[in-house]
Amino acid sequence: MKKLLSITILLFGTQLFSAPMYVQSPVAQLLDKPAANAKGTLLPKGSVVTKTGEKDMFIQVSYDGKDGWVNKLFLSDKPPSKKVSFGAEIDKSTSVKARARASAFTQTAAARGYSESQNLRTRGGAADYDMEAISWLEKIEINEADLEEFQK
Repeated sequence: MKKLLSITILLFGTQLFSAPMYVQSPVAQLLDKPAANAKGTLLPKGSVVTKTGEKDMFIQVSYDGKDGWVNKLFLSDKPPSKKVSFGAEIDKSTSVKARARASAFTQTAAARGYSESQNLRTRGGAADYDMEAISWLEKIEINEADLEEFQK
């Protein structure tokens, strides 16, 4: 009975720690030891690593025949998404999403009592909002190529 229990614990423990995980960040590193100042090598975003242990904020992993540690913040049990959406709805065009974000700034400024005629200033003044910059931001057109380059 003890032997069966030991085997079950061993199998369950192995399954618990040998789970595949995915690198979520392009700055994730395979570290020599579980410390933020440890030396390491960059891991490509989306890489699959095998979890072999855990200590504090670090997960011990095996990757490409090497063992090391990765900060928990950079790993997930799900693969990273291929595309980042900054807008609320996916079907909106890129320029519509950019305009919606800029418009949100304008609405916030208006709700706080600022208007374009009041506190209009050039860069470097003391007012809280730069209405000129907000207007400029609302007029920016973004194309898909620029967005993809920014996301890299």
